[in-house]
Amino acid sequence: MGLLQASAYLDGRPAVAETDLSVLTHVLWDSPAERPAVEREVLQLVNPDAREALDLADAIGELEAQLDAMAGQSREALSEWVIKKAHNKLAMAGKRLEKLREEAASAGRSTAAIDRVTGRQRAVRARVLTEALGVDASMVQAQL
Repeated sequence: MGLLQASAYLDGRPAVAETDLSVLTHVLWDSPAERPAVEREVLQLVNPDAREALDLADAIGELEAQLDAMAGQSREALSEWVIKKAHNKLAMAGKRLEKLREEAASAGRSTAAIDRVTGRQRAVRARVLTEALGVDASMVQAQL
């Protein structure tokens, strides 16, 4: 209970709310390998928006792993991969994360997990632009 009360206090609330249960993802596991499964289960109950964001994080991670695996390939091969696969997936993930954030915020749920995944999506997108297409990602961000 103390942990839940501390979560409410740090969020500026006098009483524990359902969203405070998400703090349990940090303590309900015995080994670090169990943490992702515990986090997903707790978030499914407490904050389904954050749970979906974690699923999107997995998809983004797969794209990043593919980019890593393609290191050393020609710019043409990388560009083809971006056009056929990465661009659409990253764009769709970004749009969905934006919508999830709006839904969570309007429902009074925490957006911290969604914000973390959004940051990762943007970082992977910038990396794809830079490494695969040779585009200065900071210039693209400034234009958006």
